[in-house]
Amino acid sequence: MTSAIYDAAGTKIIAVLRPDDSAESYRSFLFKNMSPDQLTDLEARLAEMGFGDSDASYLKSRSQLTLAYSKSGSPYSKFVHASGIYVETEIPTDLEARLTNGWLQLSSDKSIWRSYVTIGTLASGATSRLYARLTLPTLLAAYQDLTFTLKNIGSVPLTSAILTASGSDLLSLTGGNDYAASIILGNIAVGATKTIYLRSYAIRRDLIFPAKIEVYAGSTLETSILFDSPGAGRIYCSPQTIKDFLATIDTSVVTSDEEILELISKAADAIDKGTERRFDFRTETDQRYDDPGVGKIVLRGWPILEVSSVKLYDQANTLIKTFAPTDADWLTNVTIDYDNGFIEIPIIRQPSMAATELYRWAASGGQEPSDWPRRAEMTRMTTIVATLAITYKYGCQIPPAPIRNACMKMVAAELLAKKGASDSQGVGSMTMAGLGINYPRGPYEPMPERLRADADRAIQEFRRRDQVAVSIL
Repeated sequence: MTSAIYDAAGTKIIAVLRPDDSAESYRSFLFKNMSPDQLTDLEARLAEMGFGDSDASYLKSRSQLTLAYSKSGSPYSKFVHASGIYVETEIPTDLEARLTNGWLQLSSDKSIWRSYVTIGTLASGATSRLYARLTLPTLLAAYQDLTFTLKNIGSVPLTSAILTASGSDLLSLTGGNDYAASIILGNIAVGATKTIYLRSYAIRRDLIFPAKIEVYAGSTLETSILFDSPGAGRIYCSPQTIKDFLATIDTSVVTSDEEILELISKAADAIDKGTERRFDFRTETDQRYDDPGVGKIVLRGWPILEVSSVKLYDQANTLIKTFAPTDADWLTNVTIDYDNGFIEIPIIRQPSMAATELYRWAASGGQEPSDWPRRAEMTRMTTIVATLAITYKYGCQIPPAPIRNACMKMVAAELLAKKGASDSQGVGSMTMAGLGINYPRGPYEPMPERLRADADRAIQEFRRRDQVAVSIL
């Protein structure tokens, strides 16, 4: 490790920053150069976990922007990824996007908050103090206003640029009363910047995604830290969601936000074990699979978010071939079923010849029965490919609604169980239509069991099934 992120006092390395969930807050931390060499061109950036640059289909229910422009007379079109955490252009070769206001921001001095901070040069052993701020959006607001910039970082001017928002999102160049579904940016000279105002009706507080603060030296990632924002990572629901669910019940006497977060984390663990799946993001690097011979490969993690490479190895574990998305023939060579976790590549395969068949063939003097492959095919009887190594990202951009609800109900059940054991809020018995009901531990006694049963049904629904791929030739 050549660098690390320390707590504000510089006494210990930290891995996760956790903000307040009840009010605007910021956290201070230190980036320390632990290498013997000076680091230059340092920059801290915000990055949403799970971000991909394929087709932006993961933005279906969120802010999805399309930018159309011309470069050197040729038309171009690309997606702009926008959220309360980060803004980025798809494959940023021509344009750079920066968030200037939002829920999660960085600063070097608490005066200017952005989605990035320039650190510059850092000598060996030196530290740089940074701040991360979480500004919570108004709960259940009709919309949220975000501001970001687009900068031409290419070598030629961009002309006739038009930015269009899908769904109910609206755009503006002034932030006044001129919001529209499409705005004309016109020409963007080299180095020029356009300020965009985005009014999003699709962003909700309980869908704040997990984010990482990454420190780069030029293009090299030095270190990163997870910002544990509400609903982040394996925190499948936010404390505020649970508070809203229990709005009529005072649970403050038995719990705190920190305790709720711990219960949410434990509930997420239980959900993962019960479903034999995960609903956050995971990246598997060179995950090995035996060559199936025919048919599709069933990946261990699904749904697939993106595949970075497929490598083929022979019996001696020698790399034969690598398929990558940058290949011109990637789309024709690699078939991916993202939802079900299948991947298929066109390898010529034949079953290995059984030893008894090989002996019978040799004993016959090389005479080939009609039901055997031609002699010319014998060189392909044993496949060259032995194993495949696949690098891919899998998981859910947003945990499915039943999983979020299951997590919420599991935590609510724990809180209500504590509530019933700690006091006697409400009546201990009631009569309705001549029938009396007693609650020895208060009126909340039956609720935890019902909530856990609801959660268990969702877990059973999402339990991982064994999948078998069959190919008929």
